[in-house]
Amino acid sequence: MSHVAALGVTSYYVIKVYLFKDILGEDNSPGVALFVFLYIFLMLMIGVTASERAPNDQEEEEREHVREDYLSGVQRRIESYESCVSAITAATASLQELSTNLDTMKLATQQLNAFTGGWLAVWKRPS
Repeated sequence: MSHVAALGVTSYYVIKVYLFKDILGEDNSPGVALFVFLYIFLMLMIGVTASERAPNDQEEEEREHVREDYLSGVQRRIESYESCVSAITAATASLQELSTNLDTMKLATQQLNAFTGGWLAVWKRPS
């Protein structure tokens, strides 16, 4: 914003000096040359700073490449997390199935023990 203000002030004085030159009829006074020089200098400086601030195509491509690399890294991490979730889900289902099988085996073992205990009682019974 300061460049814009400086340009406006300088433009005002350049126009004022040229108008006074025309009104007063002075030719090639040092003040006019100085103001014209300052005006041109500020115009060039504003142009240079604007071009320095404006990103060129190469910087834009590099920024885009870095952004794409970052996003692809994020995508790979998301896929990795999804893969882990799938593996954990499969392991959980397998453990639940194993728990069900163990409960069934425990019940079968209890029934077998009861049956065997009944036969032992009959076999060891005094006759």
